[in-house]
Amino acid sequence: MPELTHQKVFLRGTALAWARMGVVAAAQLVATPIFLQQWSVERYGSWLLVQAIVGVLTLLAYSHQQYVGFELMRAGRERTRLYAAYVGSGLYVADRITLVQATLAVVIAGVMAPMNEVGVVVVLHVAFTFYWANRASIWERVLVANGDYDRVAAWGVAFALVNAAVPLGVLAFSSSFLVVGGVTALVLALVNYFYERSLRKLGLRHLPRALRVRRATAWRNFRRAQGLTLKTILENVRHHGVRLLLAPMVGTAALATFATFRTGANIAAQGVSGVTAPLTPRLMAAARAREQGELVRLTGYFWLFAAAVIGPLMLLLQQCGEPLFTLWTRGKIPFDPLLLGLLSAAVLVNVLSQPAVMLVQGNNLLATQVGGTLAAGLAMVLGFLVLVPLYGIRGGAAGLLIAEIVALGWHGFVAKKWLNSVRLHWPMHPFLWASLAVGGVSLGLVVLPLVSLGGTMLWVLLAVVGLGSWRLFRACQRNGEIPL
Repeated sequence: MPELTHQKVFLRGTALAWARMGVVAAAQLVATPIFLQQWSVERYGSWLLVQAIVGVLTLLAYSHQQYVGFELMRAGRERTRLYAAYVGSGLYVADRITLVQATLAVVIAGVMAPMNEVGVVVVLHVAFTFYWANRASIWERVLVANGDYDRVAAWGVAFALVNAAVPLGVLAFSSSFLVVGGVTALVLALVNYFYERSLRKLGLRHLPRALRVRRATAWRNFRRAQGLTLKTILENVRHHGVRLLLAPMVGTAALATFATFRTGANIAAQGVSGVTAPLTPRLMAAARAREQGELVRLTGYFWLFAAAVIGPLMLLLQQCGEPLFTLWTRGKIPFDPLLLGLLSAAVLVNVLSQPAVMLVQGNNLLATQVGGTLAAGLAMVLGFLVLVPLYGIRGGAAGLLIAEIVALGWHGFVAKKWLNSVRLHWPMHPFLWASLAVGGVSLGLVVLPLVSLGGTMLWVLLAVVGLGSWRLFRACQRNGEIPL
C-alpha cells in the first residue's frame, strides 16, 4: 500500500467514520417506522433487547482485543518472536472467549424462558457469528498496527450496511421474529466468515514468522486486559450515569433537553474517533523509533484538525443552528446557545487531550487509564453537586467541561512523563498553540451567548483560531517545533 500523507490519513479516516455513522443514523431513521409497521411496539422492543444483549456479550472479548492490539503497536514487527506470539496467543484466547460467550448466551436464554424468542435469537447470533467475529477482531488489530486502518474501516461501513439492510429485507417477506433473527444471524455469519478469511490473508503478510501460541502469554494478556474492562465499565457509568444523576436534580423535562443538546456533541466526538484510530499506530511507531520530529508532526496535524475544522464548525453550529434545531425538535425544546456552547467546549477539550490519551492507551498503562477515568468521574460528580442546584442543566454541562479539563491534565501529565522516560519530549509549543486556538473557541462558545458584542468578538475569535492554526501548520511543515 502506498504511503499516505498525514493529511490524507486524517481526511480518509474521518470520511469513513462519518460514512459509517451516516449509515447507522440513516438506518435508525428508516428502520424504526418499518419495524413498527410490521411489528407491535412490544415485539420491536424485544428486537432492541436482542441487540443490547449481544452488545454486552461482545464486551467480554473487546477489552482483550484492544489490549492485544496495543501490545502489537508497542512491540513492533522487529521483535519477531514476541509479535508472532501475541497474535497466536490472541487467537487462542479469542476461541475460548467464544465458548464462554456461548455458555452465557444459553444461560440467558434459560433465564428468559418467558421471552423464549429473544433467548433463541441471542443464541443463534452467538453460535453463528461470534467465532468468526472474535478471530477477525484479532486480525483487525494486526492490520491497524501496521497501517492498514483504511481497509478495516471500509469493512466497517459494509457491516453497517449489512446490519441495516438484512433485517429489513427479511421483514419484507416474513414478520416472524425467529425468521428475521435467524436469517440475520446466518447472513452475518457468512459476512464475518469472509471478513475473517480476508483479514487473515492480509494479516499473515505482516507477520515476521509463523504464528506461535504461548499459553502463559495468552492468559497473562487476558488477565491484564481486565483492567481495560474495568476502565470501559467506569467510562460507561460516567457517560450514561449522567442521566441518573441529573434526573432527580432537574426533572425529566430538563433531562430530555440536556440529552437532546448532548446528541450533537456526541456525534462530533464519535467523528473524531475516525481520526484517532488511524493515527494511534503511527504515533506509537514514532515513539517506538524515538522520532521526535514525526511525533511533533502527527500531534500537530491532529491539533490542526481540531483547531481549524472542528472548532469553527461548532461556532457556526451555535450561531446558525437554531432553525435546524427547532425543525428537528418540532419546536418542543427551546434552543439554548449557552447549553450547546458548554457541551461543545467539553468536546473540544476532549479532542485536545486525544494525543496524550493515544500514548497512554497505546502503551497499555492500565492503572493510569483507570485512575484518569475515576478522577474525571469524581470531578463530574462534584461539579454536578455544586453547579446543578445553582444553574440547572447548564451547570450539568459545566460539570462535564470540568471533568474533561481534569482528564486533559491527567493524561497530559502521564504522557509527558512517559515520553521523558524514553528520551522524547512532549510537543509543548504545538500544544500551546493548539490550546490557544481551542481555548479561544471554547471561550467564545461560552461567552458569545452572554454578551451583546457577539459579531465583533466572533471575528476576534476567528483571528485567534487562524493564528494558532497557522503556527501549528508551520510546526508540522518544519518537521519539529518552532519558537513561540
